[in-house]
Amino acid sequence: MGCNKGQSNRRLYPIGSSRKGQIEIITLLGVLILAIVVITLVYYSLNTSGPANLQQQQKVVRDSVINTVRKGADSALKEIYLHGGYLEGERGPAGSVGFLAGEVSYWQQCSAVFIPVREDLEAKLERGIEDYINENKAGLLSSFSSINVTIGDSQAVVNVLDDRIEVAVTMPTRVKGTPLPQPYKVSVPAKLGRIHDFASQFSSASARERFLEAFTLTTISNSRDIPTNGVLTSCGESVHRTTGELEAALEDAVSYTVTHILWWQAASVNPAGGITYAIQDLNGKTFPDLNARVFLPDRFRVDALRPVFVSNNRFMSVLFPFIIPICATNYDVTYDVTYPAIVRAEDSLTGYTFNFAVLVDIEDNDVGACGGAVSSGGPADCNSLQCSASLGIADALGRPISGATASFGQCLIGTSDVAGKVEGPVMCGENELVIFSDDSREFLAMNVTSESINGTYMLRRKPNITAHFSKVEITNVYGNGDTRPACASASTGAPESTICAFGREDDYAYAIFSGGGAEYPVTNANNGRIPQGCADGTDNSSCLAVDVLEDVYVDYIPAGTYSVEGMAWETADPAVKGAFSAPYTLGEGVSGLYINIPGTTSQVASEALTSCLTNTLQSVCRINPLEESPHVATTIVTGVTCNKLKGIAESCAALRSDMQGLFWTGPLACNDRATCEEECAPGDFSCVVHCNENDVIEALEARCDTRVIRK
Repeated sequence: MGCNKGQSNRRLYPIGSSRKGQIEIITLLGVLILAIVVITLVYYSLNTSGPANLQQQQKVVRDSVINTVRKGADSALKEIYLHGGYLEGERGPAGSVGFLAGEVSYWQQCSAVFIPVREDLEAKLERGIEDYINENKAGLLSSFSSINVTIGDSQAVVNVLDDRIEVAVTMPTRVKGTPLPQPYKVSVPAKLGRIHDFASQFSSASARERFLEAFTLTTISNSRDIPTNGVLTSCGESVHRTTGELEAALEDAVSYTVTHILWWQAASVNPAGGITYAIQDLNGKTFPDLNARVFLPDRFRVDALRPVFVSNNRFMSVLFPFIIPICATNYDVTYDVTYPAIVRAEDSLTGYTFNFAVLVDIEDNDVGACGGAVSSGGPADCNSLQCSASLGIADALGRPISGATASFGQCLIGTSDVAGKVEGPVMCGENELVIFSDDSREFLAMNVTSESINGTYMLRRKPNITAHFSKVEITNVYGNGDTRPACASASTGAPESTICAFGREDDYAYAIFSGGGAEYPVTNANNGRIPQGCADGTDNSSCLAVDVLEDVYVDYIPAGTYSVEGMAWETADPAVKGAFSAPYTLGEGVSGLYINIPGTTSQVASEALTSCLTNTLQSVCRINPLEESPHVATTIVTGVTCNKLKGIAESCAALRSDMQGLFWTGPLACNDRATCEEECAPGDFSCVVHCNENDVIEALEARCDTRVIRK
């Protein structure tokens, strides 16, 4: 066959089949060859002894060492900032306090300062950097395993400036026997120099001015929950704080103080009444860029060694017989409070916060000298007591009282449990035992010895009482129509009747409840209108113008049995206008107490007069001086006849329309109204007034507020 001109001898393949596979194989072979070439070039570049390749190796090593130095500087800085200028595991000469799971060293305690100089910070940074390099040297060398690299011991030199630290590390290094230039230099942006100046200025100023103590004392004195000093003026008023309440209040006061400090400005006035404090400068310097703040340490707490209890039962007697119802008790409670504070300064260049500690010490509500441990409210010897006590605390019915606190001398014994039991160590010897539950019960204060302290003590409840003062005018009526006040003159024979009439006690009056070694006076004097001269004793004559009340509120007398003496006095011309003496048992549930003072004409006070008036009130009028419900307005003790009852009824307007129904007239011997009622003729003494005596007596008491007692 012949060949056709123009035809090719090549075979044709469809595009996208076998030809496409060949292209992919060629591409993969090209990539593999390129990788082999690159690896070969790198290998030969690192292992050739030519000058260009050596310089490259030296640069790689030098950059790695400098990076390690930089990391070492950062690590050392972090430790220095966290621990107050010290490395991990180090403490300053005054010790340290826990904060954020680390230890922060003290720079100031009271008037003493422990400020590390800047050279000390530099030396610690140098050691921290050297330690970091030594710890990481093996790893650094392992990264150059393919190169002949040797690294000697490191020696760091640090210069701390306000805005950076300059680090120079001398560390002999050879790459294939060729030494690298020394030292390695690093500049780290940091405000450590400025922060050191701030911490130094703060510590020295705080040691001199003690502003944290002053701020804390101001918070304590303004706290409603921490009693410090004052005067109690309400009778029966008390101030009581348990150790737990004091601890919580003091901790709140300290927390408030450190979180309300303004820096580099004057204190602001809070319209809501909150107090702020200000540190305007430190020895003339300010550091607004450091955002300084004060914090409390980890596990911060205040320990109160004893409770606070003040009771106001000291009644003033200015001018006999005037017992002024002003109770005045001064109190002055001091505290010992010591707490660490952490001052923090932020470094915006490193992102770290520098911490240093100061010790705040308050002793007896004054700036302290750092002589004791963290405590409040009690002497140090409460921690070393040699004797013990076991007390029971119960109410008047013998039921246990829980939550009552007991202290002996200056030291707390403890708080009663659900069984009313309190046990704990006490001082040996004689001291004052104080037991208090709450304001609704009496407090107990008595001197006992540690040998006799064990036993059960009763705390009686103090009922809230409205005391009503009344005068009972007792008038004797004789057969000839003569009337005389009871107990006013020598007896002229038995009276035909006695009228006991209640009225407002317009004279100054009092009743003194005596029992259990204590006296509790109740008076009708208007506490709010007692002349100042009478109250303070500068003008006793002004007591004669005392204003009186009909009802007074009393909440300071514990339930119990008392001997009560009451008396009313004419203030214009001092003389007795009424008196009584009687026993009385005040129950816990009493809410109203009626003090009924039997009245008489002005007389000289005497036991005989008091006895006469008391006996007449009780035996004749059948009225007790102290009762828990009111009496009818008038009690008439008389021989009962219908004629007398009619005379009494005629004086009662409520019965005037019923007189014909209650009374009728007829023959003396006939009691049957239906058959015997007739109008009595004048002079007919056989015709008399008839009635049903019991019906009339009941009507008088129900409708006329008058009680008739048959004599």
